[in-house]
Amino acid sequence: MGWSVALAVVGVATTAQTPQAAAIASDEVLGGAVRHLGLEAAGHFRFELQPGMASTVALLAAVAYPLADPAMYNLWLGVEQAVGMSPLLPDPGSGLVAALRDCEQAGDGVSVALHLAASCLVGPFWEETFWRGFFLASMTRVLPLPACVALSSASFAALHLGPGNLLPIAALSATCDLLYLRTASLAAPLAFHAGWNAYQLAGILLLGKEAFV
Repeated sequence: MGWSVALAVVGVATTAQTPQAAAIASDEVLGGAVRHLGLEAAGHFRFELQPGMASTVALLAAVAYPLADPAMYNLWLGVEQAVGMSPLLPDPGSGLVAALRDCEQAGDGVSVALHLAASCLVGPFWEETFWRGFFLASMTRVLPLPACVALSSASFAALHLGPGNLLPIAALSATCDLLYLRTASLAAPLAFHAGWNAYQLAGILLLGKEAFV
């Protein structure tokens, strides 16, 4: 019951940040499935960080973040623009960028801090709990691991679909999948995910970046 309530609260808070998450944010569906599959009892919702894993996550981040954005982002954005796809895609991050710009111009540091907390703490916690702790862990019972990673990362990228986002988000999601499978804990993918969002927000707030990937 405690997990059910916690996931409901986090899910509602995150839905405003990522509208696509509304389709999976049902507490009854998720809570019931968790109880039915016995995932919590089996230890799928662990948050212990193994010794040395913090440095591994930091090293991965140092390599993967700039590879994903700007390298993969610009590459995929160019492909989408070449085939005329970009104007047809939603842009789920545009609202966050606009809100941060408004807060900056108004000198509203409290709202900026709340956006940072939602993007770097609440959002990653909810998404990693669902995608790695529930979705990926459930699929490992019926599919080979490569298929699990491919399906999980593709689904995660599709829910965050926006101009230039598909390739980098799929790659980053696959990295989170592998961290979870390697450690059997949500701590490493959560740290990697939170760090990515912080990297994006730093680019927006400090470097004038116009896209939240």
